Amino acid sequence: MAFNFSDQISRGRERIAATPPSKLIVGGLALLLVTGALIYFLVSNSRPNYEVLYSELSPQDAGAITAELKKTSMDYRLTGGGTIIEMPTGQVQEARLDLAMKGLPAKSGVGFELFDETKLGSTDLEQKIQLQRAITGELERTIMRFPEVTDARIHLTVPRETLFIEDQKDPTASVVLSLKPGASLDKAKLLGLVHLLTSAVDGLAAENVSVIDTDGGLLWSKDSQKPGLLNDDQLKQKHAYERDLANRINAMLEKVLGPYKATTQVNVELDLKEVVTNEDIYDPERTAVRSEQRIQERSQGPGRAYAGIPNATYELGTANRQNSGESGNQEVYTRSEETTNYEVTTIKRQTLSSSGDLKRVSVAVLVDGFFTLAEDGSRVFNPLPEERLEHPIFPAP
Repeated sequence: MAFNFSDQISRGRERIAATPPSKLIVGGLALLLVTGALIYFLVSNSRPNYEVLYSELSPQDAGAITAELKKTSMDYRLTGGGTIIEMPTGQVQEARLDLAMKGLPAKSGVGFELFDETKLGSTDLEQKIQLQRAITGELERTIMRFPEVTDARIHLTVPRETLFIEDQKDPTASVVLSLKPGASLDKAKLLGLVHLLTSAVDGLAAENVSVIDTDGGLLWSKDSQKPGLLNDDQLKQKHAYERDLANRINAMLEKVLGPYKATTQVNVELDLKEVVTNEDIYDPERTAVRSEQRIQERSQGPGRAYAGIPNATYELGTANRQNSGESGNQEVYTRSEETTNYEVTTIKRQTLSSSGDLKRVSVAVLVDGFFTLAEDGSRVFNPLPEERLEHPIFPAP
């Protein structure tokens, strides 16, 4: 029997006409889903897979990289609000090598490559400005190697040298850091950063360095190291003591009131004064001979006396000296002197009372009451009685 195409079409129309409308709708939807899935599969397989070329790019670096990729006609796409550049799989490594040869991404200003090309006719002022730009750029690149830092900007102010010392001003530096979300720099890393700046810039002192983040938070300044302000170690000590005391109070309250029936807030006040006491103690009971000196003198000779006429005038050397004593008289002279120096025992004592001693503790406790059932079956809240609140369960600080 020969195949008749027109008969098959007519039979198909009859079957469709005999099929209920609900089945036709379900069949049509199923056919559309299968067709859509097939088209998506074919299209997705025809598109290349993309990998991240660079992420967390600044607008300057992103613009420079995309400009270079356009010159080479490489396929790329921007995601993450323009901070991420993606390329097809297989081209990422080659693109990174090509961009690295061109110094991209720079992530900061230029460094000492400014002096790779010597410009004729440049003045001394231009050379100094270029040197300052190069030092600033190299410092920014070094700081951005910190794992917590995504971007850094440094502003250096180096005054001109003068002939008079009283007119000479000290250089200053301001650093702005962009930190990763949730990251922070501890005191040790801030000290290292400040030491890096003071070592790289001639004449720069640590008290002339300020470090802030992009949120406006002050990370380092000369005022942050003054006495009377809490440093990182004292803040950690304060928070640790507050946390430990709050946990101890909550543990005791839960034994009496039940779990999750109380919350405690503790605030401690630290004594930030540093007191240095110098004492000199002299002990008169404990003495020692330091030095002794004894002097003895003795002389012996004839006793002589001079006599003459009162109110008489004699020429020098012609006075009539007469011996008023007997020839056998002798004159004896003795003298004795003794000096003893004593050393009194001295005790020198220096006492240093470091800051951060506990001065005052404030505790706030919020306790929950309990519910009772009323006659109508409703729940009624009842606060804790006063005698139970006055029970001495709190530990002494």
